[in-house]
Amino acid sequence: MNEQANKILADLLQKASNGIDAAVSFSQAQIPDVVHQLLVWNFATSIIFSLLGLALFVLIQYFVWRGIQCLRKQWEGDDFIEHPEIIFLFGLWLITFCPLAWVDLAWLKIWLAPKLYLIEYASHLLK
Repeated sequence: MNEQANKILADLLQKASNGIDAAVSFSQAQIPDVVHQLLVWNFATSIIFSLLGLALFVLIQYFVWRGIQCLRKQWEGDDFIEHPEIIFLFGLWLITFCPLAWVDLAWLKIWLAPKLYLIEYASHLLK
């Protein structure tokens, strides 16, 4: 009975060891593809948000410029306020630079130094 139990236990341990070896070799074979997909995904999301932030910045700047032109035309004859746009400049400055917070240069780091990006990404995951 002991001999049969030992044989079954040895077979189970051998199958478990073979399964672990197969999983490790599969994981090792898939790591380069996973890393490539991670880099492509982070590159794409970073560049999309960067372009979106820059487009919003340009769009808001255009509307601010048009608004200032409209203010100048409306207040052209009034000598009390020589430059009415100065009143709105600080608030508009804050509003126009908010989309620049979306600009993420991770895509540039992935393009120029992918190993550095992966090291920083791994350290961020460990925190």
